[in-house]
Amino acid sequence: MTDHPTGAHAPEDVHVDKEFSRCPGCGYEDGFHVSFAAQEDLRAEVILICPRCSKRYRAGWVATLA
Repeated sequence: MTDHPTGAHAPEDVHVDKEFSRCPGCGYEDGFHVSFAAQEDLRAEVILICPRCSKRYRAGWVATLA
């Protein structure tokens, strides 16, 4: 199932306690690329993307765009 124009898979929900730097999918341990999904009122949802396997994760973070 995809929900992104590039064909990327829908982000998987994850819980972040203190740090989230290891991909649960492939074990990559050096952090993530970041994507922003525009929302209303100058806000964007932060999507984490594993640089090794391209899995996408949603941690519930929202950024304010200015």
